[in-house]
Amino acid sequence: RMMTVVVTDNDTADTDDKPVYIYTKGADSSVLPKCVNNTAEESKVRAHTKRMVGRFAETGFRTLCVAYRTIPLSAWTTIQSEIDAAQAKVAEREHLVSEIDAKEVEVDFTLLGCTAVEDKLQDGVPETIASLRNANITVCMITGDKRETAINIARSCRLVTSKQNVYTMMSQNNMFGGGNFVPIRSLQQLLEAKEPALGVDTPLEPGSLDDQQDDDTDMLLGPNPLAIWELTGEGQDIEDKIRNEQQAKRLVSRTASNASRLPASPMRVASARSGYSTPDGNPTATTEKFSLVIDGASLATILVNPTSRKKLLEVLTYGQCESAVFCRVNPKQKGEIVHLVKDSLDKRGRVLAIGDGANDINMIHQAHVGVGIFGQEGYQAAGTADYAVSRFGDLYRLMFFHGRINYERNTHFINFFIYKNFVYTLCQFWFGIVSFWTGQTVFESWYVLTYNSVFCLAPLFIAALFDKDIDPDLDAPAPKGCGRMPHPPGVTVGVWYEQIVPKLYHRTNQNYNFGSNILLKWIVIGTIQSLVAFYAVWGYWGYTGTPLMSNGQVASYWMLSILLYSFIMVMVTTLIFYYTVEWTKLFIFCNTILNIVIYVAFVYIYDLWFGSDVYRQAVATTGNITFWLILLLITSACVLPIVGAAKLRQLTDHAYFSDQLQERRASYKRKTRREDRNRRRRGGHLHSTVGEPDDHHYVNRVDAVV
Repeated sequence: RMMTVVVTDNDTADTDDKPVYIYTKGADSSVLPKCVNNTAEESKVRAHTKRMVGRFAETGFRTLCVAYRTIPLSAWTTIQSEIDAAQAKVAEREHLVSEIDAKEVEVDFTLLGCTAVEDKLQDGVPETIASLRNANITVCMITGDKRETAINIARSCRLVTSKQNVYTMMSQNNMFGGGNFVPIRSLQQLLEAKEPALGVDTPLEPGSLDDQQDDDTDMLLGPNPLAIWELTGEGQDIEDKIRNEQQAKRLVSRTASNASRLPASPMRVASARSGYSTPDGNPTATTEKFSLVIDGASLATILVNPTSRKKLLEVLTYGQCESAVFCRVNPKQKGEIVHLVKDSLDKRGRVLAIGDGANDINMIHQAHVGVGIFGQEGYQAAGTADYAVSRFGDLYRLMFFHGRINYERNTHFINFFIYKNFVYTLCQFWFGIVSFWTGQTVFESWYVLTYNSVFCLAPLFIAALFDKDIDPDLDAPAPKGCGRMPHPPGVTVGVWYEQIVPKLYHRTNQNYNFGSNILLKWIVIGTIQSLVAFYAVWGYWGYTGTPLMSNGQVASYWMLSILLYSFIMVMVTTLIFYYTVEWTKLFIFCNTILNIVIYVAFVYIYDLWFGSDVYRQAVATTGNITFWLILLLITSACVLPIVGAAKLRQLTDHAYFSDQLQERRASYKRKTRREDRNRRRRGGHLHSTVGEPDDHHYVNRVDAVV
């Protein structure tokens, strides 16, 4: 967490007494311990710098401390020779050089002061994080900033809200040996009522600021303060303590008179006890949700202890823990955190890591999905990630549109691919039973060849490549005739962006459409439909021997085959239409022209080939009225239960959120069409069907669902 440079004046002659300057910058926790503090002036500079670092950090600035030391050239020559000797060794080279730096170079610095840089959030960061949390995604922030800076940034980007308690753990405390909650400060009041920051020309007058009191200032608690608690002392494990505290609805008791200042050391504040009340004496319940803040030193202790690692995961996965902030961590620790969570999830979830700097590369590599941002820190992160975006806000589109839509497309493709092959293949099995396993196929060889390679190929692939139920441009209306959900009328873009679309991601996050139970469902559906189709056709055309032709002949074996094959084609095509949301021109063309029309043409053209087994069978089959009657009845018997079950679910409280939105959109369109017809009869103006906000029932229904 430090960077040091060694400089000298080249215009000055080299003598043993020539000054060599060593400048360093870095985190205050790393630089200040290496600075001397022997004189009163050095103590004042140190206290003033610490005070300003704290103020800048609480304001959200990124802070660095700057220090220097001067040594003679002769001393530097000796150090340089030791460094050269250490670098010449193959084994432990890095360790030896680091040891020389720590003992001889980066010591006895004179503190110069601190710097503060405002690192503004990109546009859309708070909205994106709010959307992620509305999608039931746990968000963790891993940063190298100070605790105050990290919490301020977390609050700015709405990762931590004023309705949450923030539980912090610093290096001097044992997280899992203790668990008592000690109030440190209300950050919200601190930000609103803190003293003005000292300017660069502010003199260091003795007693100008009370260092200890300034460090421990605690403003009066206002409405919805962001309460920060320190984990310290002997007691229960953090998970049990948090659960007990929140079940008991405890409060910290502070009167208005003593709430303005904490004792000299925040670690001496009394632990929370039951039966407390707010400063005004009115008992209120504590906020159930909380966030966890851990620094790098504490994290290093936790990661080396298997028991502590397990308990940390228990806290992070605790239902009331909405977010976590890891501050003052190094790049290696970033990767260790991601690796720890990734291993604990196993197959229950996935970890996505996003960063913009070279220090985020390890973290990005450890995650299931790594996202790099092209930022001011270069292209290292974006160049090594699975996905690259130009800003953090693009994560919204990546997850809630591309991620969700690709999940829907791929899972529907896999499920339907398995289903259509079970429907088709099991007919061969049922025919083997009635034919006493003679080895005869129920379908002609060219029909077998073209089922997957021609007829069922294009429609399924087109749906898997282009189908979508929401538009990436959220406020753009859908094209006329499309089934996807456009921006609902009467719902603001903010509500649609932050609440409705993330709620659609809930089912995706639960892997609702892929798994052994889902595959088994489609296998069972395919098995039942093939069983019904085969024995219905066999029972009427194959077993009874009922005369079907005008000359008194019964149906032939290949007529039965063509009927069974035609039923499978119609049923599969119908279900592809039903489960595809957006009926684009390309999809309709592929599912009708490339599927049904080509199939009909193939049947009649192949029927003319003298050498085929089905020669002149197609005309005889389709020319019989019972062919169309059985085709209609069997298709209805197999498809209508699936459609009916889906529609019945939409009318109950178990309807999917996406189905509710589409149903309300369709209801809105039907209403506007009726109004347009009525106006047309009266000679009035037509009613717009896109973007009108007057359907209060639709709007209220959407709000209720959200």
